[in-house]
Amino acid sequence: MKPIISILFFLLTLNSVSAQDTNAIKKNIEITTKKMAESFINRDWKEFVKYNLPSVVAALGGEEAFIKAVGDVMKDLPDSSIKLFELGKPMQLVKTTDDWQTVIEQKTNIFFSEMMVKSTTYLIGESLDGGITWTFIDSKGDLETVRVFKPDVSDKLILPERKKEIDKEYKELKKDN
Repeated sequence: MKPIISILFFLLTLNSVSAQDTNAIKKNIEITTKKMAESFINRDWKEFVKYNLPSVVAALGGEEAFIKAVGDVMKDLPDSSIKLFELGKPMQLVKTTDDWQTVIEQKTNIFFSEMMVKSTTYLIGESLDGGITWTFIDSKGDLETVRVFKPDVSDKLILPERKKEIDKEYKELKKDN
């Protein structure tokens, strides 16, 4: 009877440790996504590049080229046009042989050309150090697209459908000053 109790205690302890590890990993994801969102909103592309999947950065020619490319795309967009850039909590967390992977929701509302473009898309995150640091790639709603840059993306990840809405009737409220 004593060996059975010891085995049960071991299994319960193992499960408890695993849950604690998962909670710590989720917290690390939330800390990282907060920094990523702040760097995007503040247009700090030198910081923002750190949170992007290294293979994507490399495909654009390295860190400096990535920073320039993002800066060039964003330079014509006034700061006031970004109405919302929000990264959600981890929706899924998958442990693979080589890494941890996650799915997070990204919501953006951007005003330009007299219309509001609202989108909800999903990022795939990767941690190669046990869930401590994270980098992300926009899934474009398709794991096959992600596989171009991350061939070992887990089939266990489930991507919700992307949403995009264009509100041509949106009128920006301006303060009288």
